[in-house]
Amino acid sequence: VYDIDTRELTKKLRVKGVMMGALIFDEDVEGALKAIKEAQRYEAKNYVDEISVKEPKTYGRGKKKVVMIDLGVKYNIIRNLASRGFEVTVVPYNFSFDDIMNFSPDGIVISNGPGDPKILTTTIENTKKMLKEYKKPILGICLGHQIIALALGADTYKLKFGHRGQNKPVVDLTN
Repeated sequence: VYDIDTRELTKKLRVKGVMMGALIFDEDVEGALKAIKEAQRYEAKNYVDEISVKEPKTYGRGKKKVVMIDLGVKYNIIRNLASRGFEVTVVPYNFSFDDIMNFSPDGIVISNGPGDPKILTTTIENTKKMLKEYKKPILGICLGHQIIALALGADTYKLKFGHRGQNKPVVDLTN
C-alpha cells in the first residue's frame, strides 16, 4: 500500500479495531464504497466456506498420517509437515468425524483461518466427537485452537486488534 497516509490508517484502526475495507485498482471508487457498505459484518460471514478445500487432497508420503482440517491453512504448514515425513491429507472444514477416521490418521490438525469460530458449528460438533472418541494427538492452530476451546465448552470473543500473540489475555485463576 502506498500513496496513502499510513499513519492515519494506523490511528483509525487502533481506535476502531478491525473493519472491512477494500483496495481499489480502478476509478470506480463509488462502486467500491457501495460494495463495502453492503458487505456483511466481518463476524457474520463464513469465510472458511469460501476458502476450504472441497475434496480431500493428499501431500507427501510417510509412515505417519496426519489429517489437516482446512479452515484456511497456509500451504507452508502442509509443506513443513510433508518435509518431515508425514503424509498430510487436507479435508474440508465440514468433513464428518467418520470420514476423517476413514483415513486412519495418526494425528489431526485443525488449521488456522479467518473469521469467527462460532460460525463453524459443524466443525465444532465434529471436534467434540473427536475429543471424546479419538485417542491420538489433536492440534489446533489459531482458529483451530479456538474451535477446540469451543468444543470443550469455553467461550471466545473477538479481540479489538485481532488475535496476535501480544494481544492474547491470560488470567491467573490461581492467585
